[in-house]
Amino acid sequence: MTDLSMSERVGDTALRPVEPSDLEVAISVAQQLLHSDQILSLQEALRLLLRALDTGPREVRHANGLTFTVIPADSYDARMARDVRELTMEDGSVWTVGTRGAGSTFAWRPADEPPAPRCPTPHHDEYRVRKAREELATPVDLSDGRAVARRAGRLEVALEQLLEMLAERGEGQ
Repeated sequence: MTDLSMSERVGDTALRPVEPSDLEVAISVAQQLLHSDQILSLQEALRLLLRALDTGPREVRHANGLTFTVIPADSYDARMARDVRELTMEDGSVWTVGTRGAGSTFAWRPADEPPAPRCPTPHHDEYRVRKAREELATPVDLSDGRAVARRAGRLEVALEQLLEMLAERGEGQ
């Protein structure tokens, strides 16, 4: 994992501290809590990781290297954006783009168009995510010590599989 405390630099000027993405934070928390014996810690780590897999901020990149933060088409930023136009990104997808001032570039798709996936997800990865969600939704009787131990084991396995999946993709390193 990269050192997240370093600042980005342009020439000799520090711009701003590099902040980790939601996914990087979720991966870090999941790795720290992976072998916890506390069922609630495992549940929260899994919930945090699943939430980070579903959300952004996601970015799309234009062929010239400019990146746009993806926002919902019905958001306030999309409605108030200036310099709005259609733009073809480096992957060939067409997005509506705009700005809200210096340094804030946004991209969105119309509400009737399905959102682009966060990243291509192979079938087995979708299965892992679906099974992790199912495990998280399964109720457990906290008064039964064996049931709690089994549940903690299943949560740990689900968390471990998601971390392996992300490592295979090269995310969060």
